[in-house]
Amino acid sequence: MTEEEKRAIGGWESEQVAKIRIWSRRFLYGVVGLDLWMLMMTAIWFHTWLEKFNGLLLAGMTIWSVFFLGDFVPQWREIVGGV
Repeated sequence: MTEEEKRAIGGWESEQVAKIRIWSRRFLYGVVGLDLWMLMMTAIWFHTWLEKFNGLLLAGMTIWSVFFLGDFVPQWREIVGGV
């Protein structure tokens, strides 16, 4: 372990536990990266342009209704939350 990694763990766990934690995090990043890669390849090769456009439209409407519609409709804000 480098000195920076030792300082990052704060000295409260053993070096073996710290190595396991670091490698677990790297493994997790690898799995997430592969997941995103597979999602992109599925979108590119197995969906038509119409499906891609409809997915983008549906995602945009969902984000707008959850995050921005509450600014205009206070009753909706009580349902989905917000400030």
